[in-house]
Amino acid sequence: MKYNIKKLLINNFDVYEENKLAGRSYFIPYSDKAILAEKNALNERFGSDMVTVLSGEWSFKYYKLISRMPSIIDTQAITFDTVMVPSVWQRTGYEPPCYLNTRYEFPMRLPNVPEEMSAGVYVKKFTIKDKTNPIITFLGVCSSLTLYVNGEYVG
Repeated sequence: MKYNIKKLLINNFDVYEENKLAGRSYFIPYSDKAILAEKNALNERFGSDMVTVLSGEWSFKYYKLISRMPSIIDTQAITFDTVMVPSVWQRTGYEPPCYLNTRYEFPMRLPNVPEEMSAGVYVKKFTIKDKTNPIITFLGVCSSLTLYVNGEYVG
């Protein structure tokens, strides 16, 4: 599948939260109270019959410089590594960690971020059972995320 990547969105602050739902309380939906009653706080997220947890193995392609990332990503033509999610590429050997309690590793010229920085492409294939009103939630994405589904830009 081919994806037309919007690499320049990282400096476009007019597109900060496109197609994002308004903030609300976090909860795990269940179709039946009896199913929920069988779960405890440690496994309720993974035990819902209405949630597909996408944690686990994902395909991943790392680009040391975003300029080296192609504008069109063809997932059939790229060799991907496999990484475990949740994680960050700094914890899986692609870069050393950058701690926020130290100076930034680049000159701060707010509000712009550097044009040359690393980037990663994560790919996960999954099927949505109930397609009436699917919601995808990312718990803990740092810095920037651009989401594509079936080759189409979502937000």
